[in-house]
Amino acid sequence: MDKVSPDSDLALDGRLLLRLARKRLKTWGLVAPVVFLAAVGLQGLVQSQKYSASTTLSMQSTGPTDAASPLAMLTGQPEDKKVLGLLESRRLAEMVVKREPVQQTYHLPNQLAAAGMLLKGIKAEESASTGLLQVTVTLPGPPLLVPGTTLRRQKIRSLSSACANAYSEVLADYYGEYDNARDSVMQRSARKELTRARADYDAASNNVLTFINTLNSYDPRTSPDTATTANLARFYQDAATTDADLQAALAAQADRASGVHRQLADITHLPLEDPFLQAERERLSQAQLQYHELTTVEMLAQHNPLVVRAATRLAAAKAALARQETAYSQYYTTDNVTMSANIASLRAKLTAITDAIRSVARRLPAQRDLAFQLDRLKSDQELSFGRLKETITRYVDVKLSTVSGRSRVTVVDNALPPHNGAPGLIRMLVLALFLVFIICSLQLGWDYVREYGDIQATVLPPKQQA
Repeated sequence: MDKVSPDSDLALDGRLLLRLARKRLKTWGLVAPVVFLAAVGLQGLVQSQKYSASTTLSMQSTGPTDAASPLAMLTGQPEDKKVLGLLESRRLAEMVVKREPVQQTYHLPNQLAAAGMLLKGIKAEESASTGLLQVTVTLPGPPLLVPGTTLRRQKIRSLSSACANAYSEVLADYYGEYDNARDSVMQRSARKELTRARADYDAASNNVLTFINTLNSYDPRTSPDTATTANLARFYQDAATTDADLQAALAAQADRASGVHRQLADITHLPLEDPFLQAERERLSQAQLQYHELTTVEMLAQHNPLVVRAATRLAAAKAALARQETAYSQYYTTDNVTMSANIASLRAKLTAITDAIRSVARRLPAQRDLAFQLDRLKSDQELSFGRLKETITRYVDVKLSTVSGRSRVTVVDNALPPHNGAPGLIRMLVLALFLVFIICSLQLGWDYVREYGDIQATVLPPKQQA
């Protein structure tokens, strides 16, 4: 073997490498599968998967085309870098998390934290060849090999596509509300004028309704003429008739009360015409007859169960008749109750007629003023309605002659739920194989350097003594 200088570069000996590889082959046969499985398991159990969904948008410009822009020369559309920054802003992220359940899915403390997580996964790119804008939303999910996470992975896949589609909607809303182009400003101004005109008309209509409701059933449009006077005369006539009926009913009640007083002088001769007294007397007579048959005819003892029950029924019938007699003595009879109800009804009717007379009499002097106030309120309502119609006509003209900010955003392709997350199983296997290759290569390289150093030490001559 030739001598090698200590200052020469490290030479690569193929036979030496082959010999060292054969020497390590048995070790690699044991270590490589372990390292491979450990790498795959570590990725599948620890590394979170990413689920990405993309939507494609087309942005229309409201200004003149910039001929100096390369993108404008290729696509005929102006280059608008503000859209890319707007899509990656926190404001649009907050608008998205208000529409989609990002906070609930990831159990975040508030919507601000959900918007911050969404900002980490949003990416907006503009294609120079097609002029289209691609918005990609990436959300983290559970590791691939963790058991029991199938439903959660499906939920996150759907959420990623929903958030991507929501970005197109909130971008259109933002341009509709805050775009400073001429057409958008004109439409917002016209919408504000329409809102103001509608509010004025609603206020005028509410004033009319409030005024009418304060008058109850009184109609101020009716002038104080013969009709109102006739109503007042009819009220007085009804009041006189009702008062006569009330006095007659009170007299009949007093007469009946005096008759009851006379009858109560002999309590055993109470009248039979009252249905309550008649029913209780029949029940008492039956109880007495049954008790008499048991004790006198059948001659049963007092402690016999049949006699005891008959005596109990007899005592109950006597007590019930006594209660009815007491009620009769206090004028609680059927006729008296009916008569009292009739008297109460007549008094209520007389009170209502008296209130109506006072109301009509009070309204007569002020009827002309109320009618004038109603006419003025109705004139304000008609004026507000005319202004509202004119504003609606102008708003329609503005809508037809201008382009809204929302129309600048057109969805070309909606986002679809991703089929798989990243990294996938194939990528994990490739990375594990690459890791095994790196470890084996490092080990082989270390053996080669060490073996080459030993060979170099044996070939070189020893140093001369000084």
